[in-house]
Amino acid sequence: MLSNITWMQYIGALLLLLTIYYIYVAIRYYPAELRKLMTTRKSELARETFYSDVEEVEPDAGGSSNGQETNELEEIEQLVLQLTSEIRDCSTRVVSFEELKARIQHVFNVRPNMQHSLYRSSINELIVSECEKYGTFTLDVGDVDEWWINQA
Repeated sequence: MLSNITWMQYIGALLLLLTIYYIYVAIRYYPAELRKLMTTRKSELARETFYSDVEEVEPDAGGSSNGQETNELEEIEQLVLQLTSEIRDCSTRVVSFEELKARIQHVFNVRPNMQHSLYRSSINELIVSECEKYGTFTLDVGDVDEWWINQA
């Protein structure tokens, strides 16, 4: 009976069964870790999508030198990382709307030259989407845009 099964078929079946077993164990005993892993990957994909949008808009900047554009993109990257960190932190603890607003305005105050950036609307959309993703607050792009103007 076993002479009808080749070693490759045996190893393939064994790998398939082991894969199914480990998927079951992961789902059964580590659901929180899997959710965290999936949200991390989604946020990385969202970040990549945001940066690909930034790169598409870059040629329309018109006349600025390549060094200035690179510097601005690096500054935007730091701003995005700070904003997502602040929003994620606010989602882990219970904070008021005013505290969230103050924390985001503080990030804006640290980088005042971003107020006149071409990417301001994209940054506003990022803030709104991150708040929706973490379920902290429901924001409107217009509200976030006012935070740039009404900095403390």
